Amino acid sequence: MGVSEAVEAAVEVAFRLGVPIEQPVVLRDLTNVLVHFPRSSVVARVPVTFAWVRGRAWLEKELELAAMLRDAGLPVAGPMRELPCGPHERNGFLVTLWDYVEHDR
Repeated sequence: MGVSEAVEAAVEVAFRLGVPIEQPVVLRDLTNVLVHFPRSSVVARVPVTFAWVRGRAWLEKELELAAMLRDAGLPVAGPMRELPCGPHERNGFLVTLWDYVEHDR
């Protein structure tokens, strides 16, 4: 499974949740594919290498920890609050949804 399939899974999840999906932007393509939907604050994270080794429970714990750190005021991107953050299973991928955070490259 490659990048285009990961992007397709992210787009399908976003579409089903009502996110504007026009012109998705791939922010990163390494062990995770990060897809930003510019007309929203949504970034879909699609693990392409370790997701099935670590499993759904690991991703759920990651979302929980990131939310806890964000809520404590630490400078982390947190999982979406306005939408179900996942993990969502699509086309053999586990997709999680995160808040888009501007950063200084």
